[in-house]
Amino acid sequence: MSATALPFGSWPSTISAPALAAGGLRLGACHVARDTGFGSSVYWIEGRPSEGGRQALCRCLPNGTVSTVTPEPFNVRTRVHEYGGGAFAVEAESIYFIDFRSQRLFVIENDRPARAITAEQVPWRLGDLCVDRKHDRILCVGERTGQTGSVENHLVEVSLSTGAIRAVVSGADFYATPRLSPDGLHLCWLSWNHPHMPWDAAALYLARLAPDGGIEQAQHIAGGQTAAATSSVFQPGWLSDGRMIFADDSSGFWNLYCASPEERPTPLVAQSAEFGLPLWQLGMATWAELDSQHIATLYTRGGLWFVAKVHLLSNALTTLPIGITAASHLHAADGTIALVGGSPSMPTSILGLTADATEPTIVRSSLPGEMLECLGGQLSMPTPIAFPTSDGDIAHAIFYAPLHHGFEGLAGEKPPLIVMAHGGPTAAATAQNTPSILFWTSRGFAVVDVNYRGSTGYGRPYRERLDGHWGIRDVQDCVHAAQHLADTGRVDGKRMAIRGSSAGGFTVLCALAFHKTFAAGASAYGVSDLSALARDTHKFEARYLDRLVGPYPERADLYHDRSPLFYASQITSPTLFFQGLEDKIVPPSQTEAMVEALRSRAVPTAYLSFEGEQHGFRRAQTIERVLQAELAFYGKIFRFTPADGYADLTIENLRD
Repeated sequence: MSATALPFGSWPSTISAPALAAGGLRLGACHVARDTGFGSSVYWIEGRPSEGGRQALCRCLPNGTVSTVTPEPFNVRTRVHEYGGGAFAVEAESIYFIDFRSQRLFVIENDRPARAITAEQVPWRLGDLCVDRKHDRILCVGERTGQTGSVENHLVEVSLSTGAIRAVVSGADFYATPRLSPDGLHLCWLSWNHPHMPWDAAALYLARLAPDGGIEQAQHIAGGQTAAATSSVFQPGWLSDGRMIFADDSSGFWNLYCASPEERPTPLVAQSAEFGLPLWQLGMATWAELDSQHIATLYTRGGLWFVAKVHLLSNALTTLPIGITAASHLHAADGTIALVGGSPSMPTSILGLTADATEPTIVRSSLPGEMLECLGGQLSMPTPIAFPTSDGDIAHAIFYAPLHHGFEGLAGEKPPLIVMAHGGPTAAATAQNTPSILFWTSRGFAVVDVNYRGSTGYGRPYRERLDGHWGIRDVQDCVHAAQHLADTGRVDGKRMAIRGSSAGGFTVLCALAFHKTFAAGASAYGVSDLSALARDTHKFEARYLDRLVGPYPERADLYHDRSPLFYASQITSPTLFFQGLEDKIVPPSQTEAMVEALRSRAVPTAYLSFEGEQHGFRRAQTIERVLQAELAFYGKIFRFTPADGYADLTIENLRD
């Protein structure tokens, strides 16, 4: 059957905003249970937009039965470092978790109703839970506001019998990944200090535990800032034989190392690939012990993720031929691997597999079955691309061409382009067909997801190219990606938009203020005033800009010169803004100041704010509204009528 010719952007699509908002789950934090009485059960966190963004802990038994472990109103989420993570732990037949509203620690024992361990109104936020049964406690990261009003971070113990909380390691600005050795005699952890972020200089420490559980003989193992070098350690943990495994980027890539309480670190895997990630959330994991001879691991190279196993005697790395291109949150036990993964033809899913598998089992898909059936014929294949920058460097991106089996563009027409700037900025775009991308490509948009310099996945030197240049090189790379696609004839150079959230929103606003490449922009909770961000943001990111821009207030001039708010007079392209009104990371004042600056100059502007939303939208009604409004916005700017019709959206100062 021949395709029907319609203007790009106006194609009918079965991937609707209501279905995507209500049906799309946020999956994360896998765990393969050991000795639970159920066999190798798989646990995971499931964010549900249809339940107001509630995060439920779910379980799949060996017989395939899936159930929700934590019923409403429990919301399994911690607020440590604001980004949370590590909100549950499974040990024997006990399941421990943090409830978001109260930040209290609860336990579910033998599938009985949840019981609170910590008291109400305890001033601690807890995360990255590690069970120490020998001392009847949980070791974890603890965060609280001290007597002077400043935020304190510690490693703490929580008594399982009394709920009492006590600091056991203090002195650093931040802590993460407390992990107990199998014999219960040693504890390892990460720590780092301002102005560093964990991916800059997280250091690994190891201590012997006293009989009462106290810390003895703490020693530095790897990472951190030393006189010789600065490197970052990611995800230290233990093998059953008492050795430690961790990722360290001292070679230029996060490679795997092995150590023990008696021996210094030695390389386990040394490749030009990343076996670690920026520690934005506690509990992130890319390796786990698979059996007595192997670990399972994830690694990324050239924008693609792979699942592999490593033989612990020969150090041989074997990549599993399962076709995964995006992966995270790996865990394994007793020969079973669980992870969050996806591919160009598979939406994000909880996957289960063995070391000999040729394809994974989908334990839980992020999309309901009826939506999966709608994807056929609309799967635009991600294509990694590299392109030159104006200063002689090379940057990276992932390109998605418009695709719908029933439609094509009008003769002689080229598709509009949406440039995506990821957040972080120390994060990365992955080569995977997410519904949020297919929403656009199935309607006739081309999309390019830019891994600008500063992104993770291409080694530490590539990540460090953004140091001192945030607001410059990330913006240049988005501009160069768009120009590259226009110059090669793949998109309409006059109909190019840029969108991003948080740090990506800052990149959007800088691109509109300092370049004339884009005909429109959409910023979700984007930074507009760097000085305000440096003064007002939370502790975790309070010194992040020292590295990305310069020390504040010593280089306040740079903060002014990079802030799009002070160059709003140079923005002429229509701009759409979204903002959660409970955002503590990028406060609403950042967006509202930018909106007012554009309104006052009669620039076409639209602004939607959302009660109850924080940094990142979680509620189904919000996600649906954002998608519909953005589609209507592009339709009005690029002069096409969406097949769904125009959603209700007021664009101030827009002339017909």
